[in-house]
Amino acid sequence: MPRADLWHDPAVLGSLPWPRRVVALAFSGAALASLVVALQSLLPSLGRLQDRYESLSPAAAEATAARHVSLDDRALVFFRTNVRDADRFFFQRPDDPALDPLNAATGYAQYRLVPARLVTDPANATVVVSYGADPVRLGLVYSSIVRLPGRPGFSVARVRR
Repeated sequence: MPRADLWHDPAVLGSLPWPRRVVALAFSGAALASLVVALQSLLPSLGRLQDRYESLSPAAAEATAARHVSLDDRALVFFRTNVRDADRFFFQRPDDPALDPLNAATGYAQYRLVPARLVTDPANATVVVSYGADPVRLGLVYSSIVRLPGRPGFSVARVRR
């Protein structure tokens, strides 16, 4: 019998002793109630977020989103300004994991650099975007390294080809 039909077969559900059926129904009811409560608290907060972001200019919305993932919006503008659309970039992660413990800022910054292509091997990159790290440690030869003023470890290094 196909697996999908097991749920609709009265012989299967009916073969469980009644205490187990009661327990199964109780757990199912609790799960459903939990989902309803979660949705009731989530939907209003999503509406408030929409209202907050809707009134912002695109640049202000970008800066606010960057701050929500603990990424300095100046760093995001700096990275975007120094990475060309046709570049292949290697994203060098922080030396200090406390700088981005959930990789949220790292992932967001990588997303905002699209249409440039992310590569996983620095040897295949045209630029190295360093977020809290030193590109010199990768051992590549660079034609230029541009550093974000006031933010050590934030740089874009163009690989010499």
